[in-house]
Amino acid sequence: MKRSPFTYLMALLITLAAAYYQRVTGPTYPARGKVTFDRQTYSYRLPRSYDGPGDSEIRLKQLDPSIQGQLSFRRLGAGEPWGSVSMRRERDDLVGSLPHQPPAGRMEYIIALSSPAGQQTIGGDSPIRIRFRGVVPLTVLIPHVTCMFLAMWASTVTALKAIRRTAGYKTTAWLTVVFLILGGMILGPIVQHHAFGEYWTGVPFGYDLTDNKTLIALVGWLLALLANWKKERTGAIIAAAVFLLVVYSIPHSVLGSHLDYSSMKVKTG
Repeated sequence: MKRSPFTYLMALLITLAAAYYQRVTGPTYPARGKVTFDRQTYSYRLPRSYDGPGDSEIRLKQLDPSIQGQLSFRRLGAGEPWGSVSMRRERDDLVGSLPHQPPAGRMEYIIALSSPAGQQTIGGDSPIRIRFRGVVPLTVLIPHVTCMFLAMWASTVTALKAIRRTAGYKTTAWLTVVFLILGGMILGPIVQHHAFGEYWTGVPFGYDLTDNKTLIALVGWLLALLANWKKERTGAIIAAAVFLLVVYSIPHSVLGSHLDYSSMKVKTG
């Protein structure tokens, strides 16, 4: 059967959809919402991850000058009371800051807004959580993300080829494993070390879901290649690809590294 561009295009669309879903459902994706004062609605986008050198800026944009804000915060898991600061005005914006934390340190925060038109609270029922991390060099981060994306794309191409009985699916199967090893098992730990000071926090050293799902996906693909070593077993290839798609769609950083403030050690789970 001739090589069909449909296979590669469909695999690309599936990979993009999975990557987008993973991104917008993850615990580090900015918190978004709206508040209303005097029939005027304001949108906000607040950070849940920070890798800068100083304090983390919390900014609400384009608010009416009559609106004032109070930022309350505390370190997550430290057993301490809430601290609070008044947010300052920078033209049309309200701005506050969260104290800088060591890598993997986490905080939770609430914003109380008030004006003559009433009061609104952001994060009152469920405080917004933010995790601090070290800076990951782009020379490491970009190849890591690229390899993981290509692994998912090659996996999906392989599955579609196997379903359609298209020649060459074993080649893209090997490419899947190569990209998984490069992106997940080599570059992934380097990214982890820059961000949180640890190279590997999955089994047997921890319960980091990102590390563990990468390891499980790689094992699944190695087993699929082994099953197809001497005989074609397309069912194993399709199962490995579906499994990778499922684990790839799990939001990034779920059950990730966090700083235990009592021991000042990085833990997972």
